[in-house]
Amino acid sequence: MPRDHERISLDLAFTAQQMCSLRLGFIPVDQGQKWFLYFEDDTLHIHRSWTGYKMFEVVFATDGDPARARFARVNLDPECYSGTLDEARETLLELLQYYASDEAHEPYEPSFVSALQEATQPNYLGSPQVVGELLLPFFKGALCKELPRHVSGLEVMPEFEETSYSDLLAINQRITSVLCGEDEAFHGLEAWRTEKGLGQAIIHQLGLDAGWYADENLGCIVSEGLAGVSSQITGIVDDWAKEDAPLDFDDLMHYVAVLQQFTTSVVLGTHTVLFPGITLSDFTWESRTRFVRLDDEVGQEAREEEDLLPGPPVHPRPDDKGKPVKLTAPSTPTALWTWQDAASTAVVIPDGPMPTELAGIGFDSWRGAPMDNAGWEQLAAQSLIDEPPFAPPPGKKAAAGVVVVERDGRVWVVAPSNAFGNYPATFPKGTRDAGMSLQGTALREAFEEAGLRVELTGFLVDVARSTSHTRYYLARRLSGNPADMGWESQCVMLTPVSELAALLTSKNDAPIIQAIKALASQ
Repeated sequence: MPRDHERISLDLAFTAQQMCSLRLGFIPVDQGQKWFLYFEDDTLHIHRSWTGYKMFEVVFATDGDPARARFARVNLDPECYSGTLDEARETLLELLQYYASDEAHEPYEPSFVSALQEATQPNYLGSPQVVGELLLPFFKGALCKELPRHVSGLEVMPEFEETSYSDLLAINQRITSVLCGEDEAFHGLEAWRTEKGLGQAIIHQLGLDAGWYADENLGCIVSEGLAGVSSQITGIVDDWAKEDAPLDFDDLMHYVAVLQQFTTSVVLGTHTVLFPGITLSDFTWESRTRFVRLDDEVGQEAREEEDLLPGPPVHPRPDDKGKPVKLTAPSTPTALWTWQDAASTAVVIPDGPMPTELAGIGFDSWRGAPMDNAGWEQLAAQSLIDEPPFAPPPGKKAAAGVVVVERDGRVWVVAPSNAFGNYPATFPKGTRDAGMSLQGTALREAFEEAGLRVELTGFLVDVARSTSHTRYYLARRLSGNPADMGWESQCVMLTPVSELAALLTSKNDAPIIQAIKALASQ
């Protein structure tokens, strides 16, 4: 406890069971757990887990029944704490209440494990494929309901199903019940599927009256939003039917498919990336060329080919000696939509295009990254994790690598420039420099090879290689832009766990893939 502290009086009673919970203390096992507690004699010591700073000392009188917290010392050193004494007191009271409860000591599952497990289960509502399939009957039903007003003989078409208003309303109710959590077969994005999250997105993007629906529940908002989509399809079909004969069904189907993709992005919360500045009212038959250019298929194919051209033959960043790095077979990026699809492998090349964010975390370049090993060590010291002893065999260099797990369950891998070391793709890793920790090395390699700022969340596995012994950590992304990759990487990929074995073909990576899959199956 620094000299710059304050003593505050307390008179808080605790039952024997509560004191038992407090005396257990608390050891954090994940970055989301911010406090470390231990009891010594009659004093409870409370530290911040990220920095190690002692913030509180609480002195108890335990000779009575109930025991009582008599006073506390509060760290007010400006290097450790920027709030007021009243705010510190309020925080302390909340901590005592929580860690005196049984809830604080329930088994804890790290967030990345639960996210990985959830994303790999069927009917995950964070998957564009699942949401798209959920919405598909609604769009098909809306078309089948409207088309008979303008076209005869549809009953002979194999995909046509006569659809009434009641049928479409039933599909609407089915989708609404799923998105509102009433169908236990579907799961995921519960924090997003609320009035403040999904509800507000539907109100703004699907054109509902914000004032009218401000106090409505999510079910009402979803149902009315889908009704608005149905009305928009009615208008599109009406205007399409005014075209000169013969009517082009393919044009109509392609355009409604784009509307379905837009609606899917609203449900997922990815519309700001995939359809920036677009609302439902923009989808008119007259404005269809804004989204698809079906009248210029050759031009469209040329644009798609141009979008997928391989990267530059010379890496935009020189090597450690300042020399240019020639790429004998530059990598090819993927379309931007692959970043939002948890079932796809997304690829970015050096300085290539990226979406602005993924799962609410931006892809902003890390301008304040450490410039030397001392800086990486200082960063690593802020969030040390528990790990087993590390003892590389004699003659083998110590190295560290990192498996960064995204919220949608995919993991980040890199393609070494010119497949260096016979690695078509691998995880960021590097040799530990003298005087540097393994954890600091892992943080450095995630940035230098993948452009990512990460925080370590746990130990994964140790892997013996021909010349090195490498410790791999698990981590999660905080920020950074993979397009900023250093010269050692010619592309960075975000890939599903199921695709790792096909991408990472070196036998040295097999134990890491096995460890990841074992973790996901726990």
